[in-house]
Amino acid sequence: MFTTGILCYSNQIGNFERTDPFSIEFWHYLPSGRGQLGTFASKLGPPPLVRGWSSYSTSGRSIGFTLCSDQNANYFHVITAVGVIPTNTWTHIIFTYNGNSLVSGAKCYVNNALKPWVTVVGNSLTGTILNTTPFRLGYGNGFGYLLGRLDEVLIHGHSLSALEVSQRYNGGVGTEGLLWPAYLQYHLNASSGTIVTDSSGNARDIVTKNNPPWIAGKLNNCLSLNGTSQYMEQG
Repeated sequence: MFTTGILCYSNQIGNFERTDPFSIEFWHYLPSGRGQLGTFASKLGPPPLVRGWSSYSTSGRSIGFTLCSDQNANYFHVITAVGVIPTNTWTHIIFTYNGNSLVSGAKCYVNNALKPWVTVVGNSLTGTILNTTPFRLGYGNGFGYLLGRLDEVLIHGHSLSALEVSQRYNGGVGTEGLLWPAYLQYHLNASSGTIVTDSSGNARDIVTKNNPPWIAGKLNNCLSLNGTSQYMEQG
């Protein structure tokens, strides 16, 4: 389960330590045209350390995940090769991490298919990744702004098993139901306003930045991000 061990970080959303297992789940809709580097979800701080964690897509063809204590020597960073991410359709993506501080503890599933890590940028994580940078969706230090729609965002306080991933994808296909408590859950079903409400009961609401529009989503509504300035952030 989620722990910080440092009181001043206790109100920071997503401030997982490298020994904390967690999983990130969401639906992404990439519009037609060439993809770009962009952040899905991030708690990654600025240079010089770039401490924290991040998940991202690059050029619509690969997906990356990193946990970092010091970008110069103390981090792991892995990249998949998923082929061309389909455009004009919804794609279900899950990252899982079991807390072992190694690349072997991280997995990425795209539409219920486990994708191998084909590039290991680094695999030496021994220091803390705790930081005070705000939790963000659609933007993060180092990987920029996300283009497209995000819907049904969840963070789970454990590393999902392959069976659980399958249940989320096949039994879900956009469903809002859960078989276990979530760390946070954003249905993104509003039609106006700047508050993104956490439906998990844990009061981890966030706010939109630079007026992304609420439009039709995978299930009910979602937020559409322009890839240049719009994102969501802990207030």
